[in-house]
Amino acid sequence: MNIYQINPYLRDKKNYTWGANKNSYTRFIFDYELIYVEKGNFYLYHDGHEYLCQPGQVIFIRPGIHHRFKGGSEKSVQPYIHFDLFYTEQSHIRSTGYKIIHEIDIEKKILNLISQDYFAGYPFQPFVNFSDKEKFLKIFYEIINLDDSVSPFRKKILLTEIIEMLISDNFPELLNSDTPKEYNVAYLIKDYIDSYQAVNMSLDDFEKEFSYSKFHLEKQFKKLYGENIISYRNKKKMELAKTLLKNNVSISTVAERLDYNSISSFSRAFKIHFGENPSNFRKND
Repeated sequence: MNIYQINPYLRDKKNYTWGANKNSYTRFIFDYELIYVEKGNFYLYHDGHEYLCQPGQVIFIRPGIHHRFKGGSEKSVQPYIHFDLFYTEQSHIRSTGYKIIHEIDIEKKILNLISQDYFAGYPFQPFVNFSDKEKFLKIFYEIINLDDSVSPFRKKILLTEIIEMLISDNFPELLNSDTPKEYNVAYLIKDYIDSYQAVNMSLDDFEKEFSYSKFHLEKQFKKLYGENIISYRNKKKMELAKTLLKNNVSISTVAERLDYNSISSFSRAFKIHFGENPSNFRKND
């Protein structure tokens, strides 16, 4: 991520109250979200892990990460802001999140709306800290209380201050020009593929998306993960194919969704990977 190109966009903000013992559906969001736990306790199920959220904590949820909330014995107050790091043509027209009913409900057109996660190479719990908490809260609540008539320049200024504190206090490597960017981009590519956003992307697509030559991307990915990008992508593509078949999606639909030219070419790839064709797999499952 080039911090000099950051162009934040405020997508939503609200002083939200969560009901006692209330459970949310599982979802992922298209952008970034900061939540301040002002009052009450609740549980956050984030990327397969359970976290107890308590007053004073700040939660940072990234694009594409599956999560849900479970309320405590009393209502909680949890103001939030949704934002994009980089404004795009989709920033002001897409919704903030997507309800997950089944994995197969997540269409390619939905996945394409997910912002790139520029923090994907930096594993962390969904909590962030601020060295000057008072300053953070002052700016955070100013954003929450903004009138709709406020100039977009003012919104960008406030968001930029929040993002500067977020990065400085939690991801300082992003400010260090000596950080090995090739490793960051390898992490990002893997995360992109793991979230099924890239199962149909070619090397040329990766080159365009990540602004490095495909030869450089291949070299760094293989250095970190021991295999080339397309090989890893194909494994994830086959995992998704198996999931879709288990959920009774037709073979022709799976082949089309995974960008195969024909059912026969999909069946051939499936058999090479799993040792049996899709029809036999479905019968034996």
